[in-house]
Amino acid sequence: MVGNTRKRDAAQFRLSEFNHLVSRDSQPSFTTLSRNSAAVKSNNNHSLYAARSEPTKVEHRATLMSEFRRFFVPGGTYFFTLVTYDRKPILTTEDGRFYLRVAIEHVRQKRPFEIFATALLPDHWHLVMRLPQDDFAYSTRIRRIKDEFTTRWRKTHLPEAPVTSAQYYRDERGVWQPRFWEHTVRDEDDLERCVDYIHWNPRKHELVSRVRDWKWSSFHRFVASGHYPIDWGGTAPQTILETDDWGEP
Repeated sequence: MVGNTRKRDAAQFRLSEFNHLVSRDSQPSFTTLSRNSAAVKSNNNHSLYAARSEPTKVEHRATLMSEFRRFFVPGGTYFFTLVTYDRKPILTTEDGRFYLRVAIEHVRQKRPFEIFATALLPDHWHLVMRLPQDDFAYSTRIRRIKDEFTTRWRKTHLPEAPVTSAQYYRDERGVWQPRFWEHTVRDEDDLERCVDYIHWNPRKHELVSRVRDWKWSSFHRFVASGHYPIDWGGTAPQTILETDDWGEP
């Protein structure tokens, strides 16, 4: 029965990689200033820069920031860190990736949101989420994602960490830490800082020697869009050096 349920879920969503969960609408569209690109268009369809083979650094930076401005919604853009219970390395397993994809899609169907950037590590998950205008119920979405993941994980009798009797009485299970870390993104610069931290994170934890080698993040989407060079992240990005609290206990 469990196998049939999983097959139905796989057939329904057909998401082969975790980074496909980045919303199509929220993918950065920086390719307009790549080599041999067409002229960049602003939101009102006026030409922002003339077409050219190679933009200047100032122009490239301006276009990158315009894309962050396009995505950023005051009060509605958030950075999250979710951590597994007892830091168990379950999220990047085949089962962990699958059940998280399914949980995200189920919740998103009922309560829409966009994922702008994401990195999935064995024991924690970073993401930047944008909610619809005048919708601030991020806590409900995160809780539902965690609950759906936990339900599917436990139905297949996958291992979970032991919890105290008090936690068990509160219906808490040894899959996720009970809470999550949230940071409301203040402006476009703050959004860029959060995105940089997300993509640098696997390198920070020494899971890879090059940022580009980590499979379960949105880094390659940003490379394809021209935001990062493929060899980005040789050292910690300057944008994150003044902040050391990202919700990773």
